[in-house]
Amino acid sequence: LIREQRTTHTQLVLCCLSIVRTLTDSNTRSLNLLRESGALTDIALRIKSEVGAMISDEEGLLEDVEREWRGEKRKVLKELLQNLVGPLQSQDNPSRTLSFLVEGSLLPASLQTIIQRTQLFGMSLTSLALSLTTSMIVSDPTCFSSLQSVSLPMTILN
Repeated sequence: LIREQRTTHTQLVLCCLSIVRTLTDSNTRSLNLLRESGALTDIALRIKSEVGAMISDEEGLLEDVEREWRGEKRKVLKELLQNLVGPLQSQDNPSRTLSFLVEGSLLPASLQTIIQRTQLFGMSLTSLALSLTTSMIVSDPTCFSSLQSVSLPMTILN
């Protein structure tokens, strides 16, 4: 369901993401299982997809039917980001659980876009993107160089 792009299934996707967040917030083994199954990669890819859709919407590249789902896309993007922020801020988080998302550069460009376009994404999503970025650095300082290679720290400072 995380990969499901049809707007008619948005509520199912949100429900699935809520369940995943509940599991990962309370259990590190669940987080590792999701990582091994590729679900965390799917979440990062979906974040990239949703960010791209919102930018296309801003630039007028979407049809009117797709624009109607703008609020739903924000909800999905918020839930996706929360699925990654929660485990990083958990006290029993192994430090390198999510670092593969940074090193494979699945996530930094999307986070940078959200942070740079606060007016488009809103403060709630920007705040989650900032929390996710800083949590990644705190939980695994070795990922800083990967984040720096896409100028994400400079984007935050600016």
